[in-house]
Amino acid sequence: MNRNSSIFSSRSYVKRFVLTAAGMLVVAILFVAIVDPNNTLALSPPFERYPAATNQRFSYPSIARSKAFDSLILGTSTTRMLEPANLNKNLNVNLANLSMNSATWWEQEQIFNLFLRHHKQPRLIIWGIDTIWCSPDKPGPQLTQRKFPEWLYDENSWNDYFHILNFKAFERAGKQVGILLGLRQPNYGRDGYRSLNKKGTPYDLAKARRKIYGQTEPIAPAKALERPSIDAVTRKNWQFPNLKTLDRLISKTGENTRVVLMMVPYHQNSLGPPNGPAMLRYDECKKRVFKLSDRFQNVDVIDFMFRSSFTNEDRNYWDPLHFNEQGAKQIENALVDFIAKGKTVSTIYRTSLTPRQAGDKS
Repeated sequence: MNRNSSIFSSRSYVKRFVLTAAGMLVVAILFVAIVDPNNTLALSPPFERYPAATNQRFSYPSIARSKAFDSLILGTSTTRMLEPANLNKNLNVNLANLSMNSATWWEQEQIFNLFLRHHKQPRLIIWGIDTIWCSPDKPGPQLTQRKFPEWLYDENSWNDYFHILNFKAFERAGKQVGILLGLRQPNYGRDGYRSLNKKGTPYDLAKARRKIYGQTEPIAPAKALERPSIDAVTRKNWQFPNLKTLDRLISKTGENTRVVLMMVPYHQNSLGPPNGPAMLRYDECKKRVFKLSDRFQNVDVIDFMFRSSFTNEDRNYWDPLHFNEQGAKQIENALVDFIAKGKTVSTIYRTSLTPRQAGDKS
């Protein structure tokens, strides 16, 4: 083989390689674009897609835009066990549960704003209020270690195409195809719900207690401290900056949207003793939340965050922060009693810091 033929052969090989690689790249792009795993692209077939991404921040934007829903549950994982199907009939709404694991105040703001842009007058919003909103002095970080795709939360569906050429997008497209073909289960329902017990394993009380107490035997509730561990002046000067954000967001809702701020039911062991720092922090936060609600005719507060027959019962929990299926049924029933029936007296929730009649915003 002479030198010229060798060069020709090398050029032909490189040309075939480049054309093959380019063809594979085009096929990969078309595959992701047609499957549209996030269900947000401007042009894609109308498949009956399910959320395909494990990271809810990728899965939930399309649900937030869906006209199948007129109401919303949002918060962190502490409200993820609320199942929309169990609430819809009794509340006469169509809820999506878009509570995200470890969702920061800023991430909750993004999903709320997106939902509100596509649902001008939601019927009901149940917003889980937990430690994220009860930071006394600092707002805390905007993001977690989980990637947050801001481009999925804007109103430009064309710029989503710039984010389909990566391994994760291709992986999610493969998952979506598996879901569409019935070969795999979706990560979340079309309403955003999935039990924290995604494997459906039998409940293990000993395991739950190890997470709650650090041992399999329960520990008696801590006795109240003789005097507050944080002085009254310090507590009064707490700013709770995230509640100011919450106030601003709620002000976007109209009088026809009922907003229920739900102080979540942490296990009593995580609340600590009365007059302890955790309890004082949450009690002060609750005061501010109730004060916030009094500014709006369409806002109510339901408080599960105190020692009660619910929060003292280990069998209601997976761990110190998250209630299980048994607990979820009780919380869902309580929400129905309060929202639909106007019941303000209960052993497991409170509707004001001081007794008042249902609907009394004075």
